[in-house]
Amino acid sequence: MAADLDEYDYLRRLELLARELVNSAHREGWLDSEPGTEGVTPLRRTVDEIARTKPSRS
Repeated sequence: MAADLDEYDYLRRLELLARELVNSAHREGWLDSEPGTEGVTPLRRTVDEIARTKPSRS
């Protein structure tokens, strides 16, 4: 599927998947760790970072 998308649509698809990932992580209780929390897996750290990333306002 991704091979058929132009750059804008590809980036938009990634954005939507990231939002879905964050929403699923929130529902499963993953988003409770603070930055620098020890014992957190690299995957969980990455999901937390994606959740903290907000689009800039123009």
